[in-house]
Amino acid sequence: MIKKYIFVLFTLLILSSCGKSKEEIELEKAKIELEKTKLELAEKTKKEEENKVKEQKAELNKIHEQKVNVGKRKKLPN
Repeated sequence: MIKKYIFVLFTLLILSSCGKSKEEIELEKAKIELEKTKLELAEKTKKEEENKVKEQKAELNKIHEQKVNVGKRKKLPN
């Protein structure tokens, strides 16, 4: 009978010590959320940088067109 109690106590101790605690699970969830926000922020900054580059290219093309068209005469409508 004592062996049964010892066996039950031993199995309860093993079962309670196995697996992750609630704190560890919450910590991992927080880490995952932090990584998600970092990725979202990185994507947002990347898109902003791409938009800035596109705007700069458009401005440079506009300036180039103006420089090319300086010496050309405009056609008058008949």
